[in-house]
Amino acid sequence: MGNCTNCVQQQQSPQTTNLTSTSSLDNSSRSLRRNLLSNRFRTTRTFQPYTLNALIDETLSVIRTVVDTDQEAPRAMVAVSRIANREDQWLDVMIALIERIPIHDPLGATVIALLLDECSLPSKELLQQLIKRVCSDNRSRMALLESIIDDYIKDNNQQLHKSTVNSTSETYVNRDEKNHVNETTPIVNEQELEKINKIPSFSNIYSSKHPAPAAKTVNISNTQNQNKLDSSLHRERNTLVLLGCLAEKLVGPMSASMLNTIALEFIIDRVYLGIYNYSQLLSLDCDNSNCLSNYSSALKIILFALIAIEKFSHSSEAKHILLKSLTIINEQSKMNVLEYYEPWSKFNNCLKRQIGFYAQWLLDNVFILDYRRPSYEVIDHRYINVMLNDKDVSEYLKIGPDGLEARSDTVSFESVRCTFHVNTGVWYYEVLIVTDGVMQIGWATKQSKFMNHEGYGIGDDQYSIAYDGCRNLIWFGAKSIPHSNPAWKPGDIVGCLIDFNQREVIFSLNGYSLDPSRKLFASLSNRIVDGYFAAASFMSYQHCRFNFGSMPFRYPPTNVSSYKTFNEYGQLSEDEKLILPKYKKLELLRSIKISEQDCILCVDDLANVMLKPCRHTGFCGQCALKLDLCPICRSEIQERFIITE
Repeated sequence: MGNCTNCVQQQQSPQTTNLTSTSSLDNSSRSLRRNLLSNRFRTTRTFQPYTLNALIDETLSVIRTVVDTDQEAPRAMVAVSRIANREDQWLDVMIALIERIPIHDPLGATVIALLLDECSLPSKELLQQLIKRVCSDNRSRMALLESIIDDYIKDNNQQLHKSTVNSTSETYVNRDEKNHVNETTPIVNEQELEKINKIPSFSNIYSSKHPAPAAKTVNISNTQNQNKLDSSLHRERNTLVLLGCLAEKLVGPMSASMLNTIALEFIIDRVYLGIYNYSQLLSLDCDNSNCLSNYSSALKIILFALIAIEKFSHSSEAKHILLKSLTIINEQSKMNVLEYYEPWSKFNNCLKRQIGFYAQWLLDNVFILDYRRPSYEVIDHRYINVMLNDKDVSEYLKIGPDGLEARSDTVSFESVRCTFHVNTGVWYYEVLIVTDGVMQIGWATKQSKFMNHEGYGIGDDQYSIAYDGCRNLIWFGAKSIPHSNPAWKPGDIVGCLIDFNQREVIFSLNGYSLDPSRKLFASLSNRIVDGYFAAASFMSYQHCRFNFGSMPFRYPPTNVSSYKTFNEYGQLSEDEKLILPKYKKLELLRSIKISEQDCILCVDDLANVMLKPCRHTGFCGQCALKLDLCPICRSEIQERFIITE
């Protein structure tokens, strides 16, 4: 299995590495964070010396051909990393990433994160130069983003008025134009209206924090300017991705110091962009059909501003600065701007849904407000009997408060299983695709191991199989075969059916089924005792929502006579349904009194297993099965012996 970090270090000469080195702890941590893509490249094309832009294009292109787990890092990525490790060229690489990666590419933000993960850390001086270059001229750039929202509102109101006149004139010929407008004004959601009423004028709030420039002369309606506008929009998004990734790598005083620069205003202004003309936007329906529109780009910019905030908030100093910046205070109330986005988590539009999910997660886990009840206390779990298991998940995956939604924003390959397993009959579940990047969704047993830093997830061993709609592949045993369905897009539905009677798995996209796959059953000579779980793995900035039967299926299977749903047969106690925030989990861990008889890993079951040949003990049966190496001495485990005394 290749390691991109190691590949880069082996191929570059000592003289070219002039950037600030990490601490010994950081180096130890990075050595474990193997780039998941370094193990997945089918071909590595040879090329003549390219320009920096060509190397970035090459990297973006090669990611789509990642289909194996045993290949070396792509040469383009290695070359970019080598260039970035030169102090005199690091800044050029960062600017090229901002300028070159398109905003609508589903893997664009992932490429930036992966390339930055392979680069050495910058010096303080280089960091200051970068921030000055990429965050300057903020007010005029905000004017451009505001004009996009203005144009979106104007265009939609014109279309709404036109359709209203056409539809109502046939029946109500004698009504005047004023009545036409009143009859068609959409009703604002009550929860949203309550948020608005807490602060009387969003426009006044926004204007007070963001005074308009002397002259706002932005015109984006001209076709001739669209390419220029597209370039501006992807620079906005990419700058936020870059700042967030650097904050995560530089976690500590250097990361917090970035908030004492113009970077703070740059990020916070884009968070507040969503409340610009907020009350007018509430009355407009934004679906997933035009994901390439300028307004969709503006929503992506808001989303990545929220992601950047999370990546900056790992120190108490940074968290205090950000919380103060996110707080809106006027004579009548005090609120956090994230509270306005929280209701968006229920929207059908996938971009707004992501923004709402992220705002809610930040309020539950990062910016704790005294007057706000955490989501797990207010969510209605009564009809949810199966959910994603927050105790059977890799460490960086975010799970929503109802246990049905998951998201990853790290460079590792995060995975999760559900709480219910099956081993007889026919079973089906669906997944709403919220983002269109790399995810592997399917079925896995307990023997399927989550190795997020090595890039192994669902479909990467003989105990799991997965559907990949970004690269159009079916994954099994760390190998892949292409499938005939089109690439998925936000709003699509993936169907996952497992038939133990016919010993086959069937995947579908929006009701169109692939041919049955029998690889999963053909490879297993022994019966799987624990059965199969619904499971999924996520690359950077990916997001989906599961339906285990608590809601009607969008595309119920037609290729079987009958099937069962997880939610019909699963059972969870009220405590098991609670997806607790991280700080609550830590409080519980601190309160637990550990017995000498408890498993040292899960601190839940009886420690009754001895590992051989090292003879170390302290593990329960379930945890011991997940181990290949003894966690105490790191020797290979050849046998697990049950202690009966």
